[in-house]
Amino acid sequence: MIKKFAIAFFSLVAVCCAAAFAACAGDVDYDEKYSDRTKIVFELEGGKYKNSTTSVSHYYKFGEGAPKKIKPLGTQDNPVTRDGGFVLEGWFRGEKSDGVTVYGEQWNFDTDAVPDGGITLYAKWKSPIIYSFDFISVDASGGESVINSLEVNAGDKLANVHPKDVLEYANKLSGHTAIAVYYDKEHTRPFDDSVLHPGGDKSFAVKIYVEFIEGDYAIVRNASDLKKAKSKNIYVMPGSVIDMGGEELRFDNFSGKTFLGNGSTVKNFTLKKDWRGLIDELEPDIGEEGSANSVYLAIFRNADNATVRDVSFEGVTLTVDIGSLSRLKKVYVAPLAVQSHNSTFENVSVKATFGYTERTERYELIFLQDKGVYSGNAVETNCVYDVTLAGRV
Repeated sequence: MIKKFAIAFFSLVAVCCAAAFAACAGDVDYDEKYSDRTKIVFELEGGKYKNSTTSVSHYYKFGEGAPKKIKPLGTQDNPVTRDGGFVLEGWFRGEKSDGVTVYGEQWNFDTDAVPDGGITLYAKWKSPIIYSFDFISVDASGGESVINSLEVNAGDKLANVHPKDVLEYANKLSGHTAIAVYYDKEHTRPFDDSVLHPGGDKSFAVKIYVEFIEGDYAIVRNASDLKKAKSKNIYVMPGSVIDMGGEELRFDNFSGKTFLGNGSTVKNFTLKKDWRGLIDELEPDIGEEGSANSVYLAIFRNADNATVRDVSFEGVTLTVDIGSLSRLKKVYVAPLAVQSHNSTFENVSVKATFGYTERTERYELIFLQDKGVYSGNAVETNCVYDVTLAGRV
């Protein structure tokens, strides 16, 4: 079999390459003939380059101090190919073990430098047969579109190769949020990562059908998710029970947002008590010359153009404990919001305990018990409030 070789000369300023190819003419020891040069071997791994189907050796002579960079084997006119539709993924470090190539890191021809003793690089081929899990969206007419495709090997579960949460892979449709995935178009068989890819002699995709809701939502399953999503549109996974473990929680910046609880419960939290920046004017006749002098405390505090549905807040506690704020006159505490305009609260329940400390008695405390919103034109439908006033604690 013919072995090809190329001789490259490098200087500090420019790179000049000269290639010399020789046909087999007797037993020529090229390693000895070019012993003053660095040898790079390209193992073709079933591929073909010109007339060679085993390996191709190039001999480089690098100028002193020059970067020891090489070019990949093959050109546009003379590419490295492999029959059967295989695609060359790249050239990799590696070694042979019992006749099997064990691949290492891929060689970066732009940055990697050849070691003094030379190097052997192995061609890595991608099979034309592709096994995948395809995420499918279905339009109103029943048409299917692939929104993401993840390649696996035969016998793999999806998580074997792609370990992130499945909804992260499914969430690829613009203007929508993936909320569930199924193995069937009718959404009767939920995804549970039990399916192994069957493989086969042809490319085959296991279909995963995605259920979407319109809009951009943060998916919430636990307390950590909820804390990260406080200022976003929120979609709580149906039936979730989220225990905040006594931590502080409040949705300060929820105007224009939607909270879809889906029958979930958020429990065991205290209302956040950060007074900085919370002094506001609620009523125009409060204070001197309209100066801001009120504090608002509620789960959503102020929420305009907001929607909150299908959620229970349980074990909510707040002890109003304010030091000396010279301008402060009143403290408003409400289950859901103190002010809320053009908002909807539907199928929401709150079970809370509100109290105050001795040093807070100097202010006028206004606790709302039988409504969720103190002021504004918010609509409350099928909402239940169980508020206990603990008094001074």
